[in-house]
Amino acid sequence: MSWVLRGASLAALAMASAPVLAQETTEGRVQLASADRSDVDTIIVNGQRVVGDGQVATTARIGILGDQDVLDTPFSTSSLTSEFIANQQANSLTEVVENDPSVHSVYGGRGASWTTTFLIRGFQSRSTDDVAVNGLFGLVNYAPSINYVDRVDIFKGPSSFLNGGVGGVGGTFNFAPKRASEAGNRHIGVSYLSDSILGTEVDFGQRFGNFGARVTGVYRDGDGKINGSTFKQQNASLGLDYATDSFKIGADFIYEDTFNRGYLYLVSLAGYPASAPFPRPVEGQHRGQPDWMGAGYISRIGTVRAEWTFAKDWTATAAYGHSFTSGGYDSYCTVELLDTAGTTRCNVFGYYSQEKNDSADVSVRGKFTTGPISHSIVFGGNYINRVGENSGSIPFPTSYTFNYYNEADRPSRPTFPTRPAVLLGSKRRITGFFVGDTLGIADDLVTATVGVRKTVVRTLSFNRAGVV
Repeated sequence: MSWVLRGASLAALAMASAPVLAQETTEGRVQLASADRSDVDTIIVNGQRVVGDGQVATTARIGILGDQDVLDTPFSTSSLTSEFIANQQANSLTEVVENDPSVHSVYGGRGASWTTTFLIRGFQSRSTDDVAVNGLFGLVNYAPSINYVDRVDIFKGPSSFLNGGVGGVGGTFNFAPKRASEAGNRHIGVSYLSDSILGTEVDFGQRFGNFGARVTGVYRDGDGKINGSTFKQQNASLGLDYATDSFKIGADFIYEDTFNRGYLYLVSLAGYPASAPFPRPVEGQHRGQPDWMGAGYISRIGTVRAEWTFAKDWTATAAYGHSFTSGGYDSYCTVELLDTAGTTRCNVFGYYSQEKNDSADVSVRGKFTTGPISHSIVFGGNYINRVGENSGSIPFPTSYTFNYYNEADRPSRPTFPTRPAVLLGSKRRITGFFVGDTLGIADDLVTATVGVRKTVVRTLSFNRAGVV
């Protein structure tokens, strides 16, 4: 940014004990002149813009347009860095993105829902559908970790054209994985979460010429603040990259294993009298549900992305990712509050599922001019294939009744029925082709982005007999 200082600014400078004036020469250097030079009446000061002390990045991934300066695009985006995540001591995506006033967590905390769900500008967005890893959607699990994330991009608004039919109306998120820095990365940390969840985390990275490797790991285990609750988390990631002037390739391998038991889950008011006053919540760290309720998952993700600059201003990109996630509730109690006294009915069931997901995209980007108009063109296609298998709901032979407000009045842990086979439940395939062009005039002071995309979505659902 530039300021032109005249008049009063010159007078202020003249009050200095060793007054000098600065004038930019034709070669761009700064020339010093004595204060009595009458031919110097203008000072031009050029400054480098600094944003958020490194906590807010100036770059974000804008779908098919790739990484762009957030101030050079007409979209509402924000990008939060790993430094911001560390300063916030955030352990989940929810704790990061809720710093954006446009984003709100639907269920509020760990264990409250099987899937991390947000409202972006009032529209629902789920982690399994609307979170990408290095630009690839459809790979993220129910409650993604962030220990391997260098940058969280938040895109607010519809993005079907940019992302290929997977983006919700409210917006999407993108994880940019960590890469080894030139100076190397060395970090070992310990953590303490109430009530007694202890943890450690490691982050090591090193470059060997054009090749870099980054390893992260997190382990947490202990009792939570809610009476009887426990939490265990084991995450690890490996990020590899190789870069030359014309070719870049990066690969990421992510492992996540999380299980929690006894947290506050949802309470149904379906059987609660409509004329009764709104029920009061349980107090403080007291639990309203049985402490044997538990849920967890194991997730494995692998991605690779390559970029080749085959000519000046022309780059080809290809990416592929695969993920496998399994998990569920070993016992879940649908807590239904029946009256103001706290009478509660608990219908117990189990549920298990697993997903196998593939995601890929290819594109070519290039720049050229036609007369006074510049063009930044991109064309390509994307592919997402998701196969879901589940056990169906596993009912327990009996239901339980207890008092919601009396923590001592909780049913004992039931005998779990034999887990049924996990069978094919759904298939979903998304294919798309796109072309886009950002046109600019007056040295790109005025730009407009136009484009078209064709997307085909095919969804099949199966019953327990395997019939569509």
